[in-house]
Amino acid sequence: MLFQKVKLVIVVGCGRFGAALAGCLCENGCDVVVIDKDPESFDMLPESYSGYQIAADGADINILENAGIGRAYMVIGATGYDCTNNIVCQAASRIYHVPNVYMRLTDPNMEKIIQGYGIQVIYPFRLSMREFERLSGIEVEAV
Repeated sequence: MLFQKVKLVIVVGCGRFGAALAGCLCENGCDVVVIDKDPESFDMLPESYSGYQIAADGADINILENAGIGRAYMVIGATGYDCTNNIVCQAASRIYHVPNVYMRLTDPNMEKIIQGYGIQVIYPFRLSMREFERLSGIEVEAV
């Protein structure tokens, strides 16, 4: 594999979740760009992070284009704001046809507007409830 193609990943949101993902993706050989409005959020990135940082609004299409969304292998909407993640992920999927799109989502009702676009949803609340069930052995109602 003399000329292995590097996979570009764009992570919008550099909180604990986005920063941890960005670090892990870098360690796995991906070319990572992290976008966040708050430049201080980049302090959350692990020391091993070797990607790029853009202090800007990740929902701005010009910023996404400058980050390379047109050639991205993966886009992750990892902000704490469902609407921002929705804009980023719908643009990635519907306009730029990014093959792997993941969206952090807190409101399950928003999932209806992304159905059929190949966007994978991550629900922190549901994951926490499943882990509680696993640890406690107590079944909780589906949420």
